[in-house]
Amino acid sequence: MPFLQAISIIEWERNMNINEARYMYEHILLPKFFFEEGMNLIGGLITEKDFAYQMMKKVCDDNAVEMPYPKELFLFEQFKTEDKILGGKIFLPAPTESSACYVIYLLFNLQFDKIRFFTVERGEEETDVILGEWTKDGEHLNHGKADLRDSDGLNQAIAIYRSVQ
Repeated sequence: MPFLQAISIIEWERNMNINEARYMYEHILLPKFFFEEGMNLIGGLITEKDFAYQMMKKVCDDNAVEMPYPKELFLFEQFKTEDKILGGKIFLPAPTESSACYVIYLLFNLQFDKIRFFTVERGEEETDVILGEWTKDGEHLNHGKADLRDSDGLNQAIAIYRSVQ
């Protein structure tokens, strides 16, 4: 898998723990590949059932971190809105640390020239849920509280996507 082999090229901080490995996966690796090779990432997620898990496992393996999560906890669903916003949802294991993600939303149009990467993250307190976003420039935006009961923050992310032309 050339795409998964590319993960090894990224310079990782060595001797990380599972929380650091998870942060690297959710907040560095996935946004980087989405903005640089978005269609390849989407293609892998669509065609290979365990692709999201395989990517996280590779991060763990490359850094001698034991992978504690079963692959069944990494799910991917694609969707399309009535106004032709395309997207993918990456469901992740329940977070135990601040900034770990519950779900990631990859939103884009047919031309793939308007793409957005949203995170639904655990806040400082276990009950805090934050809607975040990574930009192409590597900036992290905080869009405020997310409601896990409201489609895991998806409606909020789509509204933000629609508001910027």
